[in-house]
Amino acid sequence: MSRKSITIMAVFLAAVIITAACIILPERQRQLTVGIFAGSNWGVQNDNSYQLIDNAIARFEELHPDIRVTYQSGILRRDYGEWLADNLLENDAPDVFLVPSENFMTLASVGALMRLDGLADRDESFDPGVFYSAALGAGQYDGRLYALPYETDPKLMFVNKSLLAGEGIAMPDNDWHCYDFYQICQQVTCDTDGDGALDQFGSYGFGWQEAVFASHAELFDQNGTMAYFTSDTVTDAISFAKNINRLNQNYSVTAEDYDNGKVAFRPFSFSAYRARKPYSYNAESYTRFEWDCLRLPALRDGYSSTELDTLLYAVNAKTHQRDAAWEFIKFLTTDAETQLDIFRYSHGASPVADITASAEAAQIVDSYMSAGSGGINMQEVNEVLQGAMSPRKFPLYQSAIDMADTQLYHVVHGEKNVQSVLLELQREILDLLKK
Repeated sequence: MSRKSITIMAVFLAAVIITAACIILPERQRQLTVGIFAGSNWGVQNDNSYQLIDNAIARFEELHPDIRVTYQSGILRRDYGEWLADNLLENDAPDVFLVPSENFMTLASVGALMRLDGLADRDESFDPGVFYSAALGAGQYDGRLYALPYETDPKLMFVNKSLLAGEGIAMPDNDWHCYDFYQICQQVTCDTDGDGALDQFGSYGFGWQEAVFASHAELFDQNGTMAYFTSDTVTDAISFAKNINRLNQNYSVTAEDYDNGKVAFRPFSFSAYRARKPYSYNAESYTRFEWDCLRLPALRDGYSSTELDTLLYAVNAKTHQRDAAWEFIKFLTTDAETQLDIFRYSHGASPVADITASAEAAQIVDSYMSAGSGGINMQEVNEVLQGAMSPRKFPLYQSAIDMADTQLYHVVHGEKNVQSVLLELQREILDLLKK
């Protein structure tokens, strides 16, 4: 056989081997790693967190057989922030990871998160309008998008309907005013057993922050360089919270009073209420009276709001799997079945308006509520989320809020003058923001 024939035969055999290998070997998969934590983001018991992500991964891989998604289990919520920071410093962080709200500003400001604006704008299948605006805003920093909302937790006003009925008071409307709130609190606060001490109360847990959101007040500018604690709106809000708490005549209303049906109103997070209903050791107390929920009352007409705590998904700025990572976080945050799983296996609400307002979500939530408790009206939850605010956060935001909380708690629950304390607080916070 000639040398030319041998060469042709060798090339032919090589081609056959390569073709056979392509037929026999599976298509090479892209590897995508995900950072998650065990348990709940909302400080309540949750043993189903892995079920939620496992279901999502299974559905995603079925749609994208060329992508394999893995995650490390066993990282507790309380350890997650440190674990993520360490891995980012060592350039060993996952391609995609959960971002709790308290970590978002720091991670975005130091460049740890990939900007998503370009990917979102080029993706015709992605519609940011499906999210509640406050939830979407939670993933924005300096006007740019760095994360997508995955699960959210609004604060609602829960109402003891049985207590109101016993006092001949109708259930307030969802567009109620702080004047109505105060009048009802004043009417129901009393001594029911005649021993000379108050034992029925208007509210528990209504503090300065609830009043500020009820007034739709802004505490800071967008860049965190200016504070507005001496504005008329904030001053009125703090004064209102003080007046509400004065009705209790120096008695410190407790969670036990609330559980025993002795309190008319309580601001309560959606997640905490859902977690307590079926699992609380004192769950039988909920069958003694019927509760319903409303948005927080408006201190000024048409301006009622609530703060929203949102758990986010972001992409590692140094990932080598940019497109796969984008597809995955888009799927996690917008896929209908995955978002319904939040109601099945977690305690928050979906940031997708059509999911939270759906009949399916209402049915799932109702199935977890204890019998005779009155349940939660998901249409009212939807209305609360529609009007929620995403605080203007910046790197020093939490330090500023903690400083305010320390001083304003004593104002609301004591005899300190509102205006003088706010004036001094304004100076201290401005000094902090200049650092």
